[in-house]
Amino acid sequence: MEHGDTGIARSVRSLTDERARVMVAVLTYRPPQDLAAVLLLLVRQADRCADSVEVLVVDNDPEAGARGLVPAFTGPVRYVHEPTPGIAAARGASMLSGACGYVYSECRRSTE
Repeated sequence: MEHGDTGIARSVRSLTDERARVMVAVLTYRPPQDLAAVLLLLVRQADRCADSVEVLVVDNDPEAGARGLVPAFTGPVRYVHEPTPGIAAARGASMLSGACGYVYSECRRSTE
C-alpha cells in the first residue's frame, strides 16, 4: 500500500489498474465557521494521497457566501456556485463539475 492510500482509491485502482482520480465535494450553505478548518484538513490529506485528489466546494448560498474563502487555499481546491436552493441542486452541481466515475454521498446535519 502506498503512503496516503485510501480504501476507495485502492478499490478504484484495482478495477482500473491506473492512478485513481478522487473528488471530495464539500456542499455548503451560508458557510459555517469551521469551513476553513475543514478545507485545510482536506487539502493536507489530498497532498499526502498517492492519487489525484480534488476538493470541490459547492456553495449553495444564493449570496455566494463561500466565494471569498476558497481562493485563500492553494492546491486542489475548486469553487462552484449553485444558487438554486436545496441539497439536490448542490449534489447535482457537484456531479456535473466532477470528472470521477464513482460517487459516494454522505449528509450530516450541522449541530449549530
